Amino acid sequence: MRHFVSISYDGTAYSGWQRQPNATTVQAVIEDKLSLLTGYPTDITGCGRTDAGVHSQGYVFHVDLCSGQFPLDTLRYKLDQMLPNSISVSAIRPVRHDAHARFDALSRSYVYHIHTKKDPFKGSYSSFLPLAKHADEDLLHQVGRLILRTTDFATFCKTKTDVKTTKCDVTESRWEIHDNQLSYYITANRFLRGMVRLIVGTSLQVALNKLSLADLERAVSIGEKPKHILSAPPNGLVLYKITYPDELYATDSSSS
Repeated sequence: MRHFVSISYDGTAYSGWQRQPNATTVQAVIEDKLSLLTGYPTDITGCGRTDAGVHSQGYVFHVDLCSGQFPLDTLRYKLDQMLPNSISVSAIRPVRHDAHARFDALSRSYVYHIHTKKDPFKGSYSSFLPLAKHADEDLLHQVGRLILRTTDFATFCKTKTDVKTTKCDVTESRWEIHDNQLSYYITANRFLRGMVRLIVGTSLQVALNKLSLADLERAVSIGEKPKHILSAPPNGLVLYKITYPDELYATDSSSS
């Protein structure tokens, strides 16, 4: 029986989500613990890849489990207890047999947090970027609106990726600025490798007058990377919400 599992994780100690040889990843840790718990090799498929050091509050993966081995509440509790403190399990829900955590997602939402005043309580989940206090707020908002109008994100895609298209449907792109805290929110149907961090870093370059808005608009229009494009550090980035069609979730009568 297929299930969607919702988790949160602190990505600081991990080399991203996806299992890799000779590296500790979130996927590998969960698969190893699930295999111990179920008694058979258990593979999982995530809703997407997060880079090294990136966090998530609402990550979803799917897994096929033997029916009736554990009540779902017991399975959630046992898995949660077996995982390190950096990973928590919030829910396990039965879904249709063909539901896919990655391909069936309607949207994904990220937030990137920046603090401009030194704060020991924010370092793990917000990037300390003191120069950002000089950022032109109007320019930040203009770049946010530019991203909302953009359909092809080749400019904001890391090189050497195997994607077939760099087009994304962005439905939210906005900055919230309060005192010493800047937060960038973005929602889209899909994201390219490194896309959000490149958008944030380049937005700051524009807002600090190190890159003109006109040059960025030109680069985006032709899919090139401007000279002063910059990727923001990973620790400020959090994947916080994934949405799926309601019909994916199985009822009691259809989940067996």
